Amino acid sequence: MYHGSLATVGPWEALVTFQQFLILSDRLGVVDMTAEVVSRISTVPLEIITKGIAVLESPDPLSRNPNQDGARIKRISEHRDWGWQIVNHAHYRAIRSAEERRDYMRVKMQEKRAMLPTPPEGFTEFWQIYPRKVGKGTAEKAWLKISPDKDLTMTILKSVAAQMATEQWLRDGGRFIPHPTTWLNGRRWEDEAPAPAAQRFPI
Repeated sequence: MYHGSLATVGPWEALVTFQQFLILSDRLGVVDMTAEVVSRISTVPLEIITKGIAVLESPDPLSRNPNQDGARIKRISEHRDWGWQIVNHAHYRAIRSAEERRDYMRVKMQEKRAMLPTPPEGFTEFWQIYPRKVGKGTAEKAWLKISPDKDLTMTILKSVAAQMATEQWLRDGGRFIPHPTTWLNGRRWEDEAPAPAAQRFPI
């Protein structure tokens, strides 16, 4: 609707009216009400609805849909001047259903993300810097048990950074780096930091 002649050629009154018809139609695409009722329910001024209906009932040679010579709506009955059927309602219903499904899935994903537990403060930074990524769940529990404040968190992070430069942690591709849970449970940040490998074994 927003990429066809109704939007590009107009008039805009027809586009606004068609929007209201799609909203007010039943499951078969029928708008069984007068223009006055459409105006009252939608709060769109009657002159806009009236002009829009006249355009929507008219043939449109630029329309993608050849049904009814491109007219968007048709009268339900020849004996009255109100009540319309949306000509290509099944197409618009399918679009709306797809949009509703996307909206539904988007809301569900937002709800799911909101339900995910938030990592304890400081743990994300610890996990990002710690070089051995194993046992994240148990490491998080160990972090919760310690429950470090901001100062202790900074001490822990600095200790990890310092130990990453030591011979033990650099040897054999990091093979001797303790598991993060083991490191936390052992309060290894309290160990006396050994000198960096380059200082202990100068080339």
